[in-house]
Amino acid sequence: EMDAQTKELLEKALSGSDITGKLVQEVVDKVIAHIFFSENPLRQNIPVKKGYGTSYEFNRRTSSSTAGEAIADTGSFTPAEGSYTRVSLPYKIYGTSVEVTRFAQVAGRNYIDILQTELEAKINEFKEWEQRAIIWGNYTGGGADEYSGSNFADGLIKQIVNDGNGNYLLLGSDDTGDDLTLAKLDEAIDKCYANPNMIICSRTGRRIIQGLLQSQQRFVNTVEIRGGFRVMEYAGIPVLTSTAIFDTLVYDYDGAGSHKYVSALTGGSTTCILILNLGDAFIAELESLTSKEVPVSSSQYTRYEVWEYITPVVRNPKNHCVIFGIKTS
Repeated sequence: EMDAQTKELLEKALSGSDITGKLVQEVVDKVIAHIFFSENPLRQNIPVKKGYGTSYEFNRRTSSSTAGEAIADTGSFTPAEGSYTRVSLPYKIYGTSVEVTRFAQVAGRNYIDILQTELEAKINEFKEWEQRAIIWGNYTGGGADEYSGSNFADGLIKQIVNDGNGNYLLLGSDDTGDDLTLAKLDEAIDKCYANPNMIICSRTGRRIIQGLLQSQQRFVNTVEIRGGFRVMEYAGIPVLTSTAIFDTLVYDYDGAGSHKYVSALTGGSTTCILILNLGDAFIAELESLTSKEVPVSSSQYTRYEVWEYITPVVRNPKNHCVIFGIKTS
């Protein structure tokens, strides 16, 4: 149910104008943002940076072939420098629409109540969809799932794996994967160049980590994160759960030469764990979540559209890690 504060705000917005006229836009936008970020620890804790232009652009450095060397007193150091690649991540439009039919209004329900119900339901649905697009965007590629295609931004996992040049850990020796161990989780954390400060997994993944800790009689600590959420932690790192981390991933151990170690998001029996450094991974935002009542071609309903212009950004894939092939059964 919509909480009392949200309901009061929306009622004020609606009652401040004629019921068939324009809504008080600023207040409705605040209500939508409140619903969107409520019970959404992932979006509340991933940093957001303001963007400009049509793409978020930055230079990504590749280390030189010679990090250092020892020479004789008459020798000279070998000239070497890192290389820089210009990365351009286009902003993409993610959104949804809310419709209220005239029939529903005349069938005995108040317009305010209908819009409250529809807003809450659709924004909650969009919240789940957006998390999946942010994490999996264009990873499987070729339109193999609903989060791939030219209208999607490259997701966090695609940028971290970086066509095999990034950071990831594969479990097992074939497509069946393997059971997660704390040693493997520690290995993935240690692979991150920067200190990670967020672990994202499914609820199943969290139970696996809890079970491993309990089997070694280790205490399961909790920590409070932004938004007032109290979550489990491992090695001092908050562990967040998200429905965007599927437990049905089809594992592809060798990547079939494509460096994509998940061939499908459903139909399999493995999951993954995403380890992030939030100083390096964030959401670039050209326009924050916005809503507007839009013209329609029929008098039988009114429509509200909600949208944002965003792109996930991973500046250095080596600062993060993904564990693939974690068996769930």
